[in-house]
Amino acid sequence: MKKMMVLLAALVLSLGALGAAAEETPRLSGVVIGLEAGGILIQTQEAGEVLVKFGEETQFEGSGQANLQEALTPGAYLTVLYNGAMTRSLPPQITADKIIQHKITGTVTQVSENGVLVDQGGEAGEVLVHLPEGMRPLFYGSPVTVYFSGIMALSYPAQMGALHYTTPTLTGTVSQVDDGFFLMTDDQGLSYRVNCDDGTHFEGAMREGGRVSVYYSGAATFSLPAQIYGIAVFQEAE
Repeated sequence: MKKMMVLLAALVLSLGALGAAAEETPRLSGVVIGLEAGGILIQTQEAGEVLVKFGEETQFEGSGQANLQEALTPGAYLTVLYNGAMTRSLPPQITADKIIQHKITGTVTQVSENGVLVDQGGEAGEVLVHLPEGMRPLFYGSPVTVYFSGIMALSYPAQMGALHYTTPTLTGTVSQVDDGFFLMTDDQGLSYRVNCDDGTHFEGAMREGGRVSVYYSGAATFSLPAQIYGIAVFQEAE
C-alpha cells in the first residue's frame, strides 16, 4: 500500500510537470503580498515582485471554496495567465487574462513520511497532501489551506502535491521563557502567552530576544496577555 501511494504521488507530480510543459500561455505564480489600485502585488520566484492588473474581462478559474475575492487576499497563492507583455517599471507590471487558484481547506489529522492527511470535513473527506522538499512541514492539529495545481489523484484517499500552504501563524520576539510557556510580542506590538507541551514541535533553541514563528489553532483567549497553544515553534533569522 505504501509503495502504491508513493507511485501515485509521483504520477500526480509528473502529470503536473507535463501539463506545465505543454502550456504555451505565459504565466506567473506567486503569493499575494499586497493590494494596489486596480491590481495586486505578488511575490514570484521567476520575477520577484510583480504588479498584476486586472479588470472586468479577467477570467477566474477556481475549485472548491475558491473565488476571485479570496484569491486576491494577501497570503493566498495563485497563477496568472497573461499575454507575455511585462513593463520595465519597478515593480514590473502585467495584465491578467486569467487568474487560477485551486485549494482545499481542512485540518491535519495525520503526519507520515508520505505527507500529511488533511480532513476537509463533511462529504469532502480526506486528502493526502505531499509537501515538496524544502517546504516547511505541517503538524497534527494544524488548520491549513493547501494550494495545488488542480490535479488530484483519484485514489483513496485522494492525493495531491502542494504548491503552497497557509496556516494560522504569529511571528514576533520572545520576551520571556518559562516552564510550559513563553511570552512573545508580535510584529503589531501585541503580547501573547504561548502555551506548550510534549505535543509542541520546536525547531531551534528558545531564548529571550529571539525571533520565532508560531503555528497555532487560530484561536486566542481574551485574557491579558492573550493565550494560544503552540502547535509548532520555529526559530527565525534576526
